[in-house]
Amino acid sequence: MSLKGFHIVFIIFSTLLALGIGGWCVWVDLVEGAPIYLAGAICSFVIAVALVVYGSTEHMAVAIWFLFGAVMSVLGGIGAFSFHLWRHGRMPAEPYQEITEEDLSKYE
Repeated sequence: MSLKGFHIVFIIFSTLLALGIGGWCVWVDLVEGAPIYLAGAICSFVIAVALVVYGSTEHMAVAIWFLFGAVMSVLGGIGAFSFHLWRHGRMPAEPYQEITEEDLSKYE
């Protein structure tokens, strides 16, 4: 595969990843009602559009800045997802999900 072909495949996958992160952020915003995820979704969708523009541009400086923005957006999405996992990992379990101490001596 040539460098140009690899580049096109990379841009396609990056665009799909940005759209996927944007969709995930929209879903979390609908479920949780946290506006920071809506901001993340908007940023991800903007970066997806920028990647499409980046793939069709002929000027190297513009392309490099678009790629820099795309990489930062994806890293921001990964950071937001990591924060989401960290925050939900610290939440207490619902009462029906808690492990209760049971007297096991009656089974001996």
